[in-house]
Amino acid sequence: MNRGELYYRVLGLPPDATAAQVKQAYRCLAKQWHPDRFSTDPGQQQTAASRFQEINAAYEWIKAQGNAPPTPEPAPTRSTKVSSQPIDPNFYYDLAMAAIQKGEDEGAIAHLTQAIHLNPDDQRAYQCRAFLNEKLGFQNRAMADFRRAAELKAAQADQAPSEPSPPSTNPSLLWQARPPFTTPEPIMALALDPTGQALAGGLSGGEVWVWNAATGSREQTLRGHRRDVVQVAWHPQGEILASFSSDGTVKLWQMTKGELLTTIQAHEQPLLSGTFSQDGAYFVTGSRDRTVKIWQTQPPRLLKTLKGYGADVSAIAPCATAALFASGGLEPHIRLRDYAHGKIKRSIKSNGGVLNLEFSRNGQYLAAGGYNTIAQVWNLARDQPPLTLVGHSLRITTLAFSPDNLHLATGGWDKTIMIWNIATGKAIATLTGHHDTISGLVFNPQGDQLYSSSWDRTIRCWQRQS
Repeated sequence: MNRGELYYRVLGLPPDATAAQVKQAYRCLAKQWHPDRFSTDPGQQQTAASRFQEINAAYEWIKAQGNAPPTPEPAPTRSTKVSSQPIDPNFYYDLAMAAIQKGEDEGAIAHLTQAIHLNPDDQRAYQCRAFLNEKLGFQNRAMADFRRAAELKAAQADQAPSEPSPPSTNPSLLWQARPPFTTPEPIMALALDPTGQALAGGLSGGEVWVWNAATGSREQTLRGHRRDVVQVAWHPQGEILASFSSDGTVKLWQMTKGELLTTIQAHEQPLLSGTFSQDGAYFVTGSRDRTVKIWQTQPPRLLKTLKGYGADVSAIAPCATAALFASGGLEPHIRLRDYAHGKIKRSIKSNGGVLNLEFSRNGQYLAAGGYNTIAQVWNLARDQPPLTLVGHSLRITTLAFSPDNLHLATGGWDKTIMIWNIATGKAIATLTGHHDTISGLVFNPQGDQLYSSSWDRTIRCWQRQS
């Protein structure tokens, strides 16, 4: 749509509208959206001001083209009828996109709401409005919109030509849970050491617990953080564990003796994500301050501070086969960067705010999950749309690829774990048993065990049956 068509649609008119119709439409809409009418509701007043500005801009542009008279005309007769409420939802969706480009998020939400009113099945409008609500801090509204968008996506998938039904055996029964490990506090993060023998969990009170993965016995307790431990990561050689906390610090622990090596005040605002590079030479942090920092591991020192993110950086993932990491957050853009310079090597647009990123072990796939309840998987070797995995009813908080790169496990606020076949995009198992948000997932090196952590203060080991 060109600028002229958009401006006429702002006034609810076709491009061949007469000067009298333009004038009348402008008067009606300007009166309807004048900010003074909403003086008792500051939020609505801001939305009205944005709409009023668009109406004025459209009218002035049309006048400048000579399609409307520069001087007042006699009052229109009663027989003149102008539609100021177009019935096409695309009209309001286009207005929302224009408002977003100008940074007018609340005005965009108002336009999307009207689009949804005209077409209750407009998935893209729900998706976009959910992202904007999340960005503005309206969590409940965002969750409702993301849920509705997921329902519409699932409904579309159901309408697609069906494939032959698989055997009636329930694949979820092939994964059996062992008795859980328990903690006195919610578990916020989970990591398995490279040998598959030691399991580290970050707790909400600031401690890190380390268990024997085989027996479930606690072997170490690492103390020192003042707030939640939001991420834990093992050095590739397995001798160092990094803990990342919402107190803004990173602690590096020597795990042979369980001793603290160093504490780094990485960010002034809470840390949300962190990881080691594939060779352990670097570690990376992401924060609520909308920056990513690249650090040298030994001796620890800051190398780069990367700005330009439009929202909290809640997810960072290392690529196991290249000196690259992926970063993302509460905006749709995922950036793949190198460690040496922090330069963007590739940018990917997701379908909503990102809470978690994960590379497959062979580096071929990148998965993202977040607020919109839909996981996406990109085949980085091919230029094609991402695989879309629809099944969760609430936001996705954690991801894990199997060692053979064939399956992806996802967990979320709906207290369930789903295991997906990457080749088909179909869920092959749904695991239930946790009673709160799933906060961490990790496969053992053989791929026959999946560990899950939860805010319900437990860690479960799911054993795949032969």
